[in-house]
Amino acid sequence: MCLILIILGVERLAFYMRERMRWERDLRGFNLQSFQFTYRQIRAVTRNFSASNKLGQGGFGVVYRGTLSDGTVIAVKQLSQTSNQGDREFVNETGLMTAI
Repeated sequence: MCLILIILGVERLAFYMRERMRWERDLRGFNLQSFQFTYRQIRAVTRNFSASNKLGQGGFGVVYRGTLSDGTVIAVKQLSQTSNQGDREFVNETGLMTAI
């Protein structure tokens, strides 16, 4: 019984390491800049998620136009609570959007 638990633990660790390496490899192709905003800042630049700033809607949520204080126009995605978007999909989408 103890041997089975050890084998399962080693297998789980190997799976985790493979997934982590795959994740890091996927990220190498993107030049992502990290921006951090508070929820208050996001509400301000989208005018409290105003309908007039709504750009579109998809399966993962609604996208709004926002304008930063320096005039930079950004897109803000408000994920729906029922969204099943995973980390990998989020990173892929973010990478595609920053390339535009």
